[in-house]
Amino acid sequence: MPASTLVDMDVTDATFQTEVIDRSSQVPVVVDLWAEWCGPCKALGPILEKVVAEQGGRIALAKVDIDANPGVAQAFQVQSIPAVFALVDGQVSSSFVGAQGEDAVRTFVEGLLPAEEVSEIDRLIALGDEASLITALGIEADNVTAVTALALLLVERAGEGDPEAALNLLERMMTDEPDLDALIRVIRFGIPGTGMPGGGLIITEPYAIQVAHFVKTMGATVDKPVAGNPARGSQIFEKGDCGTCHIVNGHGTSLGPELSEVGTQRGLAYLRTAIQHPADNMTKNLRGFKTFLVVRIETEDGQVIRGVRINEDTLTIQIRDIDKKYHSFRKQEVKAIHREPAQSIMPSYGDAFSPEEIDDLVAYLASMRGKK
Repeated sequence: MPASTLVDMDVTDATFQTEVIDRSSQVPVVVDLWAEWCGPCKALGPILEKVVAEQGGRIALAKVDIDANPGVAQAFQVQSIPAVFALVDGQVSSSFVGAQGEDAVRTFVEGLLPAEEVSEIDRLIALGDEASLITALGIEADNVTAVTALALLLVERAGEGDPEAALNLLERMMTDEPDLDALIRVIRFGIPGTGMPGGGLIITEPYAIQVAHFVKTMGATVDKPVAGNPARGSQIFEKGDCGTCHIVNGHGTSLGPELSEVGTQRGLAYLRTAIQHPADNMTKNLRGFKTFLVVRIETEDGQVIRGVRINEDTLTIQIRDIDKKYHSFRKQEVKAIHREPAQSIMPSYGDAFSPEEIDDLVAYLASMRGKK
């Protein structure tokens, strides 16, 4: 297996949130807590590296030197090392302490993988070549992973290939799916198990966002008809007090995503779903998970506070509730933290507006492309 497909990284207190907690919403992350002076740690480390490498990118390995990064060790309440924790969707799913043999480690790691069989379309996507991706799209035309992977292949060879084909594919991504997030995911982390490795720690998220925006602009020359009236949609937006949660051109509140340029970032189908059934988009929107994760905090005195995560590190977490009140907690002082990655605090407006009003709202949001 090429070394570039191995997700194996040294993590610090400063990078733990991004490279472990956030990444665990994409693939399970095995965290190896070790120290230079620890003999059993040095014996276990190569075994973990070998077993994780066998998974072809489906599992990430994060190594943390507890002497250099005491915050992570304190967060896990580590008493002895080596200590290994597996995180899935930001939560510890399993762990063990002490050196283990290769068979035991392999059982631990393989237990983190989904049990279902690989479908034909997943097999084709895993091959990663152009012919296989085209075949996958023949089976499922709107599969966002296949569309994203093929679009990037076409973009990479745009100078010698067929730029019109790239534009047509990107046009589909812009109108049907939350493609900006999918692009960022593939640019940074690749597609696990394929010949398309991501940039990992080399490509930062800000840089990946710039690349994704560039890719999207290649398809921006194609105008798509939009049902509905943007002017009426603007009135509905104001009437519905949408500005109490969203910022548009400097006005509003940042409880939810800013919408000033949402027309350049989201397709029509995504916008319609966001209005009618907002939680449905949360299972597709990776960056939406990280930025607008819904969290429920249980305090020691029995209070339950639910809101959107504003910031989180190894020791603290800050959220803003539906009333826009800010709360900050030390993790060791709360009873429990429940993350709700597939939930949205935005209410569903599917029954609140008529189909014509929803068309108008979609048209208004699609027209949001920043200040002229």
